[in-house]
Amino acid sequence: MSQTTHFDSYKTSVLAAVLSSVFIALAASGLAQSANVAMGSPADAKIKVSSSLRSSSTEIVAGITVAAEDKNGALAREPLSMSLHPGGLPAMINTVAEGNFELLINSGGDASHVETALRSAVDDNNTRMGTALLEASAYPNLMDAKGVSPLRAAMAARQLELARLMIQHAGHPIDLLDSSLDSGNLPLPCALSECGLSPNQQDASEESHLVRAVSEKRPDLIKFLLEKGADASRPGLLGQPPLHMAAITRNMDALSALLDGGADPNQVFNSPVKQEFLQLVDKNSFKRWLERDAGLTLLMLSASRGDMEMLKALMKKGAKRDQRSKNWKRDAVVFACDNDHIPAAEILLGKIIKPGGEVHRVVISLSKQKAILYKGDKAVRTTRVSTGRKGFATPRGRYVITDKAKDWVSTIHHVTMPYYMRLNCRDFGIHAGACPGYPASRGCIRMPQADVKAMFALLKVGDQVTIED
Repeated sequence: MSQTTHFDSYKTSVLAAVLSSVFIALAASGLAQSANVAMGSPADAKIKVSSSLRSSSTEIVAGITVAAEDKNGALAREPLSMSLHPGGLPAMINTVAEGNFELLINSGGDASHVETALRSAVDDNNTRMGTALLEASAYPNLMDAKGVSPLRAAMAARQLELARLMIQHAGHPIDLLDSSLDSGNLPLPCALSECGLSPNQQDASEESHLVRAVSEKRPDLIKFLLEKGADASRPGLLGQPPLHMAAITRNMDALSALLDGGADPNQVFNSPVKQEFLQLVDKNSFKRWLERDAGLTLLMLSASRGDMEMLKALMKKGAKRDQRSKNWKRDAVVFACDNDHIPAAEILLGKIIKPGGEVHRVVISLSKQKAILYKGDKAVRTTRVSTGRKGFATPRGRYVITDKAKDWVSTIHHVTMPYYMRLNCRDFGIHAGACPGYPASRGCIRMPQADVKAMFALLKVGDQVTIED
């Protein structure tokens, strides 16, 4: 006889013994009147016992089915289920059944398919039963009709030993945290320290709990995880840290909680960027730069969007304005100017307008070939200019002075450009030069030397220049 045949015979004998003990108990209690027994060969032997009991408050209906191993190698579940629900039966049957669940598990009973298995262990506060079931692959995250998992039920009942065992056997700690935060039944430090929950543990989908808390818009959970040592720099399934997930989805509550908890505002986007993450990015130039450059920061993202709230929050926590991308050496100001977000550019350039203060600005007319310097709303100086000739038209728009150089030599045309004031980090600006009374430059705004020298002394980086018809 083969080893397999011996084992099958052993399992059948164990099951028969278990059934016999329960059936004898039923018979002894006078409860076997409705039992129907059908005996066949060991391969298809089936014994069915059904009985119903009534008490003053409840009706308990118990059904037992024992079957030999089927072609898939699985044993029928009903005996195991019966052994887990002995309560309500007479004392003799209760005692017999309580001793059977381990025998059935050891004989091949499939605990992972008994829906109420672990919940029974929780309800009975039976750690021995819970341990045996978990080791037999019982699932600690299976929800009941009310959406409560065995792990959540254990936490609500303060059964910490069972909860710890469930976490060790693939229980979702997020259930534990949700239960703690939502119900307040268990102090949070207890949930972490006594149940062995790591703040960096992943859920069943292998997502970071911190990233999950961001996606679920749970700043309270973010704060808790960070206080318990969660790694704010650890990327989630989309390859980016929690702070970047909050920023890209415009989740300011989550972003603030992460920054307050110590997340690094200067951490760059991880490269290469996954396509799934790119799908979350706004359809503007920043998405293109994420694909072609590296070392991009959240300050660059907020500047490209003109998101003043996020920009200020990041700078308040120490975001570096002069940090540049790895390949193209672009800083946040360039991203703001690329998208004509002048207020963002002004802040990034350090422009501070005091209450009641008056700032200088320049308005240039292309049709009149004239420039006017204003202080507040008052014109303080007017000068002629020469803008771009045909084929080199000076672009209209609203600009800021992004840098100044008293003695500048063009890196494009290799000519001197005294008192140069660059506009929007681009390849043109204001400088001293010939002004014949008509457009004659290659795109820059030329001014007489005396006038541009005076303006150079008054204008600061961050001041606005408007070029109009």
